[in-house]
Amino acid sequence: MIEDLWERVLISAMKLPGIAVNRREFLSRELAPYLDRKVINEILDGHTKMKNVLPRKDVQKLAEGCISYHLTKASLISAVAGIPGGFAMLATIPADMAQFYGHVLAMAQKLLYLYGWPDLQNGGKGMDDGTRQILTLFVGVAFGSSKAAIMAKKIAERLAEEAAQRVPQTVLGQLAARGVVE
Repeated sequence: MIEDLWERVLISAMKLPGIAVNRREFLSRELAPYLDRKVINEILDGHTKMKNVLPRKDVQKLAEGCISYHLTKASLISAVAGIPGGFAMLATIPADMAQFYGHVLAMAQKLLYLYGWPDLQNGGKGMDDGTRQILTLFVGVAFGSSKAAIMAKKIAERLAEEAAQRVPQTVLGQLAARGVVE
C-alpha cells in the first residue's frame, strides 16, 4: 500500500513542470564549457562515455554545482513559505514538501546523467519500473536512509563493472526493491 502511494506520488511529481530533466538539454548546457560540441553529441548519442573524455574532478565540480543549486533554491523557497508564521504557516507545509521532493527528484536525475546514466524518460515514453526504483533509491539516500545508501553503493559498483550501455532491469529490480520503501 505504501509502495503504491509512493509510486503514484513519484509518477505525478515527474509530470510537474521543471521536475523531469531533459537529458540532452541538461548535458549540452552543462558540458559546453568543458567539451566541444562534437564530443558532447557523441556522449548524447551513446558513442562516447563521459568518463573517457571529462576528468573526474570536472564531473564532481558539475555535480557539486547541481547539489548546491537545488539545495539553495529549496532552502530559499522554504524560507519564503515560512514567512507568514503561526497558523498561516501550516497551510504552506504541503507546498513546501512538494517543492522539496521536486528538487530532490530533479537533482537525482541530473546527477544520474552526469555520471553516465541514459535517458530516464526512455525517449519520451516515460519512466519504466527500473527508473522509478532508482529515483526512489535516491530519495531514500537524500533522507538519510542507511539501507538506501547501501543499495546505491551496490548499484554504483555494478554500474562500474557493467560494460553495456544500460544496466539490465533485473539487476535494478533486485537491488532497488529490497527494503528501500520500508
